Amino acid sequence: MKTTSKFERMAKVYRHFGRELTQLDWSDEAKFEQFSFESTGTPRLTNDCKNGWYHGKRLFTITAAEWVEALNARILGRPEFGTLTVFELYMEYPKWLVDMVVPERLIQSDAAILEYRELGGDRFSPLGMVWPYC
Repeated sequence: MKTTSKFERMAKVYRHFGRELTQLDWSDEAKFEQFSFESTGTPRLTNDCKNGWYHGKRLFTITAAEWVEALNARILGRPEFGTLTVFELYMEYPKWLVDMVVPERLIQSDAAILEYRELGGDRFSPLGMVWPYC
């Protein structure tokens, strides 16, 4: 049972977002079922109600949609609907993950992220979590 390196990288994301769902099945077999489902599109999950990888992916997808909604609300001048900044995401998560989620117009260069850090932008963790897989 072998998966791809791209899936393994995303599996870390799924595990991170589903980390509180300890009662679910996080086994290698469940991970391979999720990989098979994602790579073939065939619903092969024998028990998706218990598959932690499946639920981790769903939580990531929901969270990513919320990020985009909050970022767009801020851009449109509606901070009451979103105070999240793209730099807060870059401080919490790997650049490749943020770049994958946020709209293209909001993707920041490495230099801009470094400048934000040098100005003290990473002194706090606004999202309340630290990405352990950098």
